[in-house]
Amino acid sequence: MKNIAHRRGLGVLLAEGSREAAKRLGGQAPGFAMHVKGLEIAGYDPRGAKGLGLVYGTGNRGGCHHASGYILPDEWQAPEERFEWKKKAEIVKKNRNLRMVFDSCILCTHTISPLGMETLADILRVVTGFEGGADELFETGERINCLERAFNTREGITRNDDRLPDRILNEGTSDLPSYGKESWDKLLDEYYKISGWDEQGIPKEDYLQSIGLKIKDYR
Repeated sequence: MKNIAHRRGLGVLLAEGSREAAKRLGGQAPGFAMHVKGLEIAGYDPRGAKGLGLVYGTGNRGGCHHASGYILPDEWQAPEERFEWKKKAEIVKKNRNLRMVFDSCILCTHTISPLGMETLADILRVVTGFEGGADELFETGERINCLERAFNTREGITRNDDRLPDRILNEGTSDLPSYGKESWDKLLDEYYKISGWDEQGIPKEDYLQSIGLKIKDYR
């Protein structure tokens, strides 16, 4: 840790993160780098909760378990469905919008999520004079996420970057089946469609306008 902080010895290599380190090492190393968009995946093995993999893979800042919504409580409520694909894109989008609003209010997921968006609207009404309800907050979360995605699009992020590490995508264990490229592609297609993005994960201009965003030159 000290060598990374001071960029000494092996720390020179590791200080840039696992993606860059693997790239410099070459050979088979990139296949062992557990990251999305250069950020190491955090907290959990998404092979045990399929929706969580979508959170990691589509996160605007990379492999963060919060970036596209903290969905583990939803998946834990029905343990037998953790390995299923059905409705996972819908669950991720819902929690993604919640997460965007909670982060903007500087609130902890674990304290406010059980209360829901209606309660948050009530809190904001008392503290700030906010006159909207849960629906307006959900749309606010949608605008924040699409704005971040449009920024990433402008910087060159595409569907090719919305992918899980090779070992999670292709390798499984006796208890944790892999995603498989075909299943992952179908999950991405579903998520993009309900998010108002095209097949490459690029926000559609008419959808951005429909949620109140007028963004130019992001493609």
